[in-house]
Amino acid sequence: MNAPGPRTISNRRKALVLLIALSSDAASVFAGHLPWIALEWLVDGVTALLLFSLLGFHWQLLPALIAEAVPEVALFPTWTAAVLWIVGTSASSAGAPPQARR
Repeated sequence: MNAPGPRTISNRRKALVLLIALSSDAASVFAGHLPWIALEWLVDGVTALLLFSLLGFHWQLLPALIAEAVPEVALFPTWTAAVLWIVGTSASSAGAPPQARR
């Protein structure tokens, strides 16, 4: 049995998830200075749902989700770091050969 290789993610999807992660991290920096921690958690929850729905399950997203719950750690761009890690280790669909149908 062969070990599964990196998942194929289209370039358009890579750009979309990176935009979502960057936007969420930017919003967290600005929301971190507001007294409404629930707003920050809402942004992080929506971000997690979007990233999991667009990328599927990737364990790299779980530490980012946990880190975003810690107030001072949330200032670090954890979503962006996790998405860059996932995108960097995935295969690009632009250069990948077409999959054979079974």
